Amino acid sequence: MRSKYTIAIFIVWIGWAITARAAEDPTDTKPWEIGVTLSSRYISRGAEMLEREPAVQPFINYTYGNSGFTASAWSSFALSKRDQEEIKECDEVDFTLAYARTIGIVDITIAADHLNFIQVEGYPDSHSTDYDLAGTISFPSLPLSPSLLFINSFNRDGDDGQYLEGAISDEINLIPALPITSTLSAGYTNQSWLIDEDDTRSPGISHITLSFQHEFTVGSFAIEPVFNLTSTQNRQINPDKLAIWGGITLKHSW
Repeated sequence: MRSKYTIAIFIVWIGWAITARAAEDPTDTKPWEIGVTLSSRYISRGAEMLEREPAVQPFINYTYGNSGFTASAWSSFALSKRDQEEIKECDEVDFTLAYARTIGIVDITIAADHLNFIQVEGYPDSHSTDYDLAGTISFPSLPLSPSLLFINSFNRDGDDGQYLEGAISDEINLIPALPITSTLSAGYTNQSWLIDEDDTRSPGISHITLSFQHEFTVGSFAIEPVFNLTSTQNRQINPDKLAIWGGITLKHSW
C-alpha cells in the first residue's frame, strides 16, 4: 500500500510534466533539472532528522516554459543505520507545485508541498503524510537580497503549525573568479515538534544558520558544495547547540 500510494502521486506529477512538455514554449531551453545531494546531516528548520547520520537526497524539477510554474519531486534517504526504525522512518519523498513571478523589485513564489514519510508504519495515514503551503517574497536587487519565507503546515491529525524564516545573503569575493554566496537565516515556529522537556508546545526561534556555497558549472552540469553552521537552542529538536555540516550537489539541466 505504501509504494502504490507514492507511485500514484509520482505518476500524476510526471503526467502533468509530460503534458506541459508537449505544450511548452519552443524558445525555452533546459526546462528539466535532475540532481542529487550528498549531505553530512539532514537538518530541516533547525531539527536534526537523522541523529547526525548522512543522507542522499535525489530530486527532479520541471519548469513549464515562461509560465512561472515548476513541478518538483525531492527525496531523502539515510545512508547509515538503516536497521534502526527511527532512522528508516525518516525516509521522505516530497512533491511540490510552485508558481513564481516578479513584480517590480519583488520576487514572489507560492508553493504547495505534499510530504510523505514512506517507511512509517501505516503509511499513508495521518501520521506519515503532511501538507505545506508556502510563500516567499525576496528582493534580489536590494542590498543583502533580503527574503522572507512563510510556511503553514497542515497535519492530517489537525495539529497544524506555522513557520517563518528571514534571510539575507551576499557575495564574498576573497578569491578572484571564485565568488562565494554567504547566507544568514533565522527561523521561528510554533510547530508541535518544537516542544519543551515537559512535552508542551514552545513557540520560538528554531535555528540560526550561516551558509557558504559556490556553484561550478561545466556545460549542462553544475556542482555546488555548501558549508553550514546551524545554532539551535532547543535540545528536543537538535542535540547540538552548534551543528557544523555540509554537502555537495550534482545537477544536470536539459
